[in-house]
Amino acid sequence: DGTVDSIKLNITSDCLLLKNSGKIYESWNFSLENLPPQITHVAFLGVGDRLRLNYLQEILYSNNSDKIDIHTSGLEIGSKKYPLIKADLIIKAISSANVACMPVHHSGTIFSVRLFKIIGKFNPIYMIASDLDWMLRLKLVSDISVYSFAGYGVSMRQYGISSGGLKSFAIIREELKISLYNRRFPCFKRILYLLYSYFNRDFPLGIFKTTKCEK
Repeated sequence: DGTVDSIKLNITSDCLLLKNSGKIYESWNFSLENLPPQITHVAFLGVGDRLRLNYLQEILYSNNSDKIDIHTSGLEIGSKKYPLIKADLIIKAISSANVACMPVHHSGTIFSVRLFKIIGKFNPIYMIASDLDWMLRLKLVSDISVYSFAGYGVSMRQYGISSGGLKSFAIIREELKISLYNRRFPCFKRILYLLYSYFNRDFPLGIFKTTKCEK
């Protein structure tokens, strides 16, 4: 529809444009496979999602930031704000939680490439929640390090597919499969949220997958 041509005209010299299959997790895997060797960290953003400049500056100019496995922050979705989760709670949720809740929000969190080398890429058999499956596999990393930015470093667009609504039952089915496969209890608050968003179409969607289960 002319989108790729428009991007090519406006892309900067230090950007890499990759054509892909159009399936989100296959696209993310394809980008990981084509990273230049000097790249140490990656972030996955949807259309309309943004990383704040002060968040990026603090990471780029901090000592040893390239050694941190996960950089995360507070999240804004429309007018709603979701404060950061402290680094020690994130590490606890990754290493010892028995519930299949997201330890960090998927959009805008910056991950070390080394994590993908240890636990592999996203499983493309999951069409909606493969990032949940990937994050549950982080339990296999014994020495993971996390940095929580004290502010709202990520703005996420509202009404994405993981918000629920008409897709709620498809999301629930997939997240239940992921929970069973990873031997975790389902995130019941997440399921209740999805059911509520399905039966209440005026419900203001946009909450991310973490909820407060891991606390």
